[in-house]
Amino acid sequence: MPPRKRAASAPSEPTSPVAAHRTTTSLDVPSRVGAPSPAPNAEDATPESTEAQFELIQELTQELRENVAQLVEEGTKTSDARKPTVETCMKTLASVRTAQRRALMGLEYLKAGTRRRDKETDPARVRAATVAYETAWRESALKRHADAEGSGGGVSAGGIELMELKEYEADAKRRGLPTKKPRDEYELMTRRLAHELIVRREMVEEQNALKAELAALQQQVAEKKKLLGGSLEATMTNVRKSAEPLRRMFDLAYASTEDLDARIGLLPVPLHVLYAQLKHLQQNEEEIKVELVGRIDDAQNFKQKKASEEEGELVDEGAENNRRSKKRKARGGRQAASASSSLYEEHPLRVEVGFGATKVFFTYLTKLHVVVVSSKPEDEKFLGELFPDDDGSEMPNHAVAVVAPNFTFDASCAPSNAKPYKWAQNLAGLSFLPPFPAPIPDTIDAGKVSAKANAEEVVRAIREKLDAR
Repeated sequence: MPPRKRAASAPSEPTSPVAAHRTTTSLDVPSRVGAPSPAPNAEDATPESTEAQFELIQELTQELRENVAQLVEEGTKTSDARKPTVETCMKTLASVRTAQRRALMGLEYLKAGTRRRDKETDPARVRAATVAYETAWRESALKRHADAEGSGGGVSAGGIELMELKEYEADAKRRGLPTKKPRDEYELMTRRLAHELIVRREMVEEQNALKAELAALQQQVAEKKKLLGGSLEATMTNVRKSAEPLRRMFDLAYASTEDLDARIGLLPVPLHVLYAQLKHLQQNEEEIKVELVGRIDDAQNFKQKKASEEEGELVDEGAENNRRSKKRKARGGRQAASASSSLYEEHPLRVEVGFGATKVFFTYLTKLHVVVVSSKPEDEKFLGELFPDDDGSEMPNHAVAVVAPNFTFDASCAPSNAKPYKWAQNLAGLSFLPPFPAPIPDTIDAGKVSAKANAEEVVRAIREKLDAR
């Protein structure tokens, strides 16, 4: 029997497989005998056409289920009455098988086409992988070469790191070694290794000398510690305690006690400078009394809190500032200041200077970095008229504007309505840059300049004010 030939298909407009099925009238088995093969041509098999065949199978299957359900409902009827439904089921089943063959054949053609494409692209993939491997190998070789060369110095085959070529040439010339470039690299490397040996021997000798010097110094330190004893601090404490009755008997000035030493050690730098100057005047027979006021425990807690804040730790400020915050509660109607009241945080210790019944207090504001002054009994004109053009209303530290723009100092937020007088900043060793460079005047009135006010001038000015009362 000769093979069945494929019937030539006439070109027509592409139609949906579902529409083609619905327009087909002769799909029963007897009419298909001798019909052309339903398998598509290789050039007609595309992913879209194959997918359309599967969609057709789904629709035909659904239609077949409906026909079967209708046939079940007609089970009580005669065979002649059910014959149209049976024929419809046979046609739908034949259409399903046709669509199935077309879909399977389309898949086979697509698989064959994919294998052909793989064979065509295999050489290109192999070439790409080869190029990628060669590129990676060359990059690693270049990196090894760069590591071996270094920054011009190079590394020998034994892994010995040598100094740079320019440094070698300069040092070899200084030592009188041959520096003329040889003909081959082997001789150059030999010279460099010999030079490296000389340099390293010198470094070893220097290291041994330093070790010997260190051992001698350690021996001296051990001998001095043995001579002084291990309890030097305890011995000095006993000496202070033994000398305390003698100090009290003769009323010696500047006899430090442990409590006073602890207070002085906790003072901030501006108050420490101010305290030292006033104490010096007291020693020179000035009729003033200089003391440190404040609790040591509060000062120690304040110092620890500041250290924790610098390290980024969160510390509860409420417990530590509880005592000082009670003194600031409800002082009457305060005017609205342009900065928060937290800027007026004061140091727990302050310096008290007694002039008979009048006392002057110096307090350091840690966040504003200024020293404020108040008096007891309170008198604004008393301290505000010590020096011309210095009534304490102007903020000396203009850098506060970076933290709080348009900042204005509010004396009611400070302890005892204290003010930041310029002469107090000079007395504490504080100096601030002006907000803008001031023009140079033609003449300078020395009487109006308080920038050079020292402790003696301040004490003299306070005494004159007290005597003028």
